Amino acid sequence: MKVILSPNTKIFDRIISKPKEDRVVSKMYKTHKYWARKPWYVVSEYINFFTEPGDKILDVFAGSGVTGIEAIANDREAFLVDLNPMAGFISETAATNIDLDLLKNAFEEIRNNFEKKVDSLYQTKKKCPHCESTLVARHFLRGPAFDVVKVKEDCRSCGYTSRESRPLTKSEMNEIKKIESKKINHWYPKDKFPDKFDKDRVTYKGIKHIYQLFTKRNLLALSWLFNEVNKISDPNIKKMMRLVFSNTLLHASKLKAENVRPMAVNNYWVPNDWMEENVWFRFAERFGKVLEAKRISNERISPEQCNKLNVYTQSSTKLKFLKNNSIDYCFNDPPYGDSIQYSELSMVWNAWMKKDYKNKEEVIVNRFQNKKVDDYQALLTKIYKETFRVLKPSSYMTVCFHNKNLDTWSAILQACKDAGFLYINVVPQNPISKSFNQAWSEKSPKTDMLMNFVKPNGEKLKVPKEYTYLDEFGQLIKQIIQNLKNQERSPSLGNVYDGVLTRVVGYSFYTNDVLNPADYSLSKIKNVLQSYATK
Repeated sequence: MKVILSPNTKIFDRIISKPKEDRVVSKMYKTHKYWARKPWYVVSEYINFFTEPGDKILDVFAGSGVTGIEAIANDREAFLVDLNPMAGFISETAATNIDLDLLKNAFEEIRNNFEKKVDSLYQTKKKCPHCESTLVARHFLRGPAFDVVKVKEDCRSCGYTSRESRPLTKSEMNEIKKIESKKINHWYPKDKFPDKFDKDRVTYKGIKHIYQLFTKRNLLALSWLFNEVNKISDPNIKKMMRLVFSNTLLHASKLKAENVRPMAVNNYWVPNDWMEENVWFRFAERFGKVLEAKRISNERISPEQCNKLNVYTQSSTKLKFLKNNSIDYCFNDPPYGDSIQYSELSMVWNAWMKKDYKNKEEVIVNRFQNKKVDDYQALLTKIYKETFRVLKPSSYMTVCFHNKNLDTWSAILQACKDAGFLYINVVPQNPISKSFNQAWSEKSPKTDMLMNFVKPNGEKLKVPKEYTYLDEFGQLIKQIIQNLKNQERSPSLGNVYDGVLTRVVGYSFYTNDVLNPADYSLSKIKNVLQSYATK
């Protein structure tokens, strides 16, 4: 289903498959953790469909910068805006053309100054069974779930790695106490966690400051390492090494266990079986990823193209740097209601990078910021009105969204409508990877929904009749199930929910009916599906 504005209306309605080159290109987007990153090849296809080389592309919720990077890679000019300082930092480094030899030299200089020093913190009393060198800990198992502290070791000389963790000796435990009695002479952040925040699963464990997420030993190593990174004189190389350092932090914290990735559930959860990683091992591993990413981005994006990226760390409610009718296309991925609390989840990175996240205008649903769905919608409306202002007439905007809460869907649709946009269609698209909720919850939608809008230029609107009515709920579900079977797709709860959304979105936009979100909830869809299954 789609809205036809004129014979020239552009209709993008393809589901995009992952290309073969994704195995290589995707590595350039893995330099730093960030949330809700969209597949580069999807963004690239939309940019090439709706624009021409030389056009200007806008993203008002830039995140890790995929829209901007793909825009300049395809010979467009990009304008990225995000309130989170870390978003701008990640985007800028992704688009910087780097001399790889200088980058490797900087790493080797840090290695020469730091590796032996940090080894003194993590050396054990055990000798390598192959070459008799003293082993160095890769990680320690130190959480309260363990009766005794255990260690997994590596040999720097011959590459031996222990298969199993072993308990520390009394002498080794005493060595930890000595190390952790040392004074930390270099800077580290003293920032406190807020008294109350949405993703808090640490303060009840006595962790009130950000530095308490780290063992004293790892805090000591991180402060040494950060001091070395900040000695680098070349500003672009320093930025890259600070990126490597920032992406080391969560892995070197108590947020990680052997079978738990830090912030895998999008909150500050310290598992009882937390581990203490060797800071240098993780930093070196992260550097390898950044080096490979920059090798790929240097090949894909020229220095001249890099100069076409403009990054702004600010709210998108006022785009004063852009003139009326100056932008050719906007691709954006707004926050999903209360799903991901960006300012909260970025606290560790921003504290170490000495960045201040002013979240007053953060587009979010958050009880501790006193932001409800109405506040979320009001901020979205301001942003989309600004987007509407700067877009050229007859230009398009794509909004990527993923949420199981129809209140949130209603808010974003109304914001786009109030801004003046006309809705064209929605396309379901597989995300780059499944979130924790997508992977484990049957009640979580399985696809991203890409909604296409246009800034009208006096065209006559022809709304398809499918957008002017909704079938009785049971009949609607029946039709969606049949459509899925025709497409040889499973009529699972997630797929049926996506089908319901494609009908409800258009109907909600082009009628004045106020839908009750509860009438189209996942639980209600589940009940109808179960009734069909028992027939």
